[in-house]
Amino acid sequence: MWTLTILLLVWLVVELIFAFVFYRVWLPRFQMLRPPIDYRDYAQDRKKLLMRILKRMEADCQAANKPILPYIQVFIRNYFHPVYNSSANNNDTAVPHDEFRPKKGDVDRLFAWAFFAKHVHELEPWMKKDLDGMYDIFESDYNFSFQEGFTPEYEPMRLSLDPLDAHYRPFLIYGLFSCIKFMSGLLLRATGFYACKTTGGLQYFYRPPKLESENNSGSSKLPLIFFHGIAPGGLAFYIPMLFKLGGDGRPLFLFENPDINFCVFGGNPLKEYDTVQGIWEAVDHHLSSVQDVSLVGHSFGSCPVTWLIHSSNKSRIRQIVLVDPVSICLSEPDVMHTFLYKRDGILALISREIFTQHYLRRHFAWYNSELWLEDLPKEAKVLFCLSERDLIVPVKKVQQQIQRRPEIEFLLWEDAGHAHCITRPETWRQMQILMRGQEQQILRST
Repeated sequence: MWTLTILLLVWLVVELIFAFVFYRVWLPRFQMLRPPIDYRDYAQDRKKLLMRILKRMEADCQAANKPILPYIQVFIRNYFHPVYNSSANNNDTAVPHDEFRPKKGDVDRLFAWAFFAKHVHELEPWMKKDLDGMYDIFESDYNFSFQEGFTPEYEPMRLSLDPLDAHYRPFLIYGLFSCIKFMSGLLLRATGFYACKTTGGLQYFYRPPKLESENNSGSSKLPLIFFHGIAPGGLAFYIPMLFKLGGDGRPLFLFENPDINFCVFGGNPLKEYDTVQGIWEAVDHHLSSVQDVSLVGHSFGSCPVTWLIHSSNKSRIRQIVLVDPVSICLSEPDVMHTFLYKRDGILALISREIFTQHYLRRHFAWYNSELWLEDLPKEAKVLFCLSERDLIVPVKKVQQQIQRRPEIEFLLWEDAGHAHCITRPETWRQMQILMRGQEQQILRST
């Protein structure tokens, strides 16, 4: 009895200390705004980014034989929160905003964030000129202008400027997933992996190629590089799938992002540049500086893949496999609203974790992470895997993009939700068959 009492008191003290750190240390520090991350591809002409988004909309509307202007209006409107009123039973209810038409002042606030990562009053002269040029595009190309004025009750979603919406999670939760992560690390080590870290601090597990015979070794196969999504426990729940996809002796690199795995080791995320440099450093160190690779990313793991295809070594990427990719159509409001701004549901339990909130709201640049299919390396074979009932990825919109690119192979899992593949061995076999087929084509072309 005394032992149980002591354990409960220890747990209570630990929980109180953890709560103090959460509310008095982490939350105030993580709420602080950070300088905008540089726009990689658009320099001081952000109209290029707007035009890219609008041209994609035009292609979608032409394919569906629908007018473009209503699509644009809905696109912009859906970046604004619905107005919430208190009902008789004190529950928040959304006031329908189908009739809401953003005014110019509203759009100024949205565009200042989306294209410059700033508040309106912080815009520099060249930014204001660029913003005016965007309105000129709407008028000249679509014969549309926004009504002057401002609607203060409607707030735009501005990921990097909005406050963190982090909810407290008991220390027990972090302890549980830290134990799961630790045990998965032991399992990986027991099966031939080495825990490594790059000079920039990027963490990963590496398994060398396994020799199959004197004349045929695993090193003749494309090394597989894997990036996990926002997942409690990090790599832990992906291990069975990864053993299936990379179980033929090929080199395996499993990269980790501590800020999106529900462990108390985050808070200082690596920048995109350091991540990309670290990945190529790992490949060069363990294999060679001319080694071609296969990239596999699940969910948020599709964003590091996007960064890599913009690197100087993109010609070494010979295969790209994206599963439930959030990086395609990332400029659409769907992913941001569903994952970070929705008020309830299982997704809210994950998205409101403090390190995840901090990473996505203060260290993530959507404009550098969106995958435009025309940017895919021409040398690479590409496979996309989608889940029909995905609550995060706008599957229909992504399908529209893929179906206009016949060189891209894709799987659609019916009656499947986001991360369906992690627990379904039949999906691993489907991916493996298509990946091996692509690899044979790559070998024949070299």
